[in-house]
Amino acid sequence: MTVFGCGINPDGQSGKDGRRDIAAELPLDEWVTDEDGVNYKKGDRTDWKAVFLPRDGTLFVEIACDNRDADIVAALYDRYGRKLGEKSKARGITDHITFEGDVTKGKYFVQIFARKSEDNSVYSIRASMEGGVGIGGDVPPPE
Repeated sequence: MTVFGCGINPDGQSGKDGRRDIAAELPLDEWVTDEDGVNYKKGDRTDWKAVFLPRDGTLFVEIACDNRDADIVAALYDRYGRKLGEKSKARGITDHITFEGDVTKGKYFVQIFARKSEDNSVYSIRASMEGGVGIGGDVPPPE
């Protein structure tokens, strides 16, 4: 007897940015719109973006979700895969998801995902930086 699963594979269609090791590269200081966005029911629950910082400084990441009725989560990781922070945009909220903190030169990753099966949204993301230290923020300093 053959038994077929009837569940949703939330990342079965995540494509070319569905894992950290194949994260889509983000240019600094430019808004990039992901037209596919994240869509749990369609199997694209998770997107990964990568940004390379050419020097030490303050990293700013901003994510603007188009669907105000979606519950979207974003997490920031260092080059080793250590989570530096996680934030979410709850249903009905239009505020952007933002990260800010002093970091060292190198590669960083942003994971964007739909929390529940009904969640989906196109989004735009921008990463930028300012030189210097001491501004503070919500990303812990590097070890």
